[in-house]
Amino acid sequence: TAARAVIGSGFVPFEDKTMTFAEPFTEFFKHVNLAQHAGVRLESELFGHQKGAYTEAVENYQGTLSRCSAFDVIYLDDIGRMPDSVQAKLASVLQHRTFTPVGSHTKQTFDGRIMASSRKPSKELLRDKELREDLYYQLCVNEIHVPALRQRFKEKTSEFELMISHVIRQF
Repeated sequence: TAARAVIGSGFVPFEDKTMTFAEPFTEFFKHVNLAQHAGVRLESELFGHQKGAYTEAVENYQGTLSRCSAFDVIYLDDIGRMPDSVQAKLASVLQHRTFTPVGSHTKQTFDGRIMASSRKPSKELLRDKELREDLYYQLCVNEIHVPALRQRFKEKTSEFELMISHVIRQF
């Protein structure tokens, strides 16, 4: 929810000729659940692949980075689960703004932005070597700390009642 709020507050140019925004707001948010993909499939999901790059690559595939415009944000859920090799490639993308799909030799450009989340504090991820330092420094322009519900309920007991009231109103 916090990620969607940040992304939704971004600037999108309004085109006077067509009387529309440059891109629809519903398409800015590209969510990648890192726990859902493993190994070469994660690389393929992010960077794309060429036909024949690996056994399951039966056709060319345009990865999430390729499908991003300058206004799009890729949201990487639980960055600590990303393998070190993919973290290194992603750090390079953020530094140089180019990438190469799996099995290809042709560089492509990345114009979008990347936002990541983790269940653990970033300092803990760095200490436990679950997050590469170079990727951390490429990603961390701003950090948003969203406290756990148990912490919020402990600090302010009325928070639980507010949440229940909100859920009931939604129904």
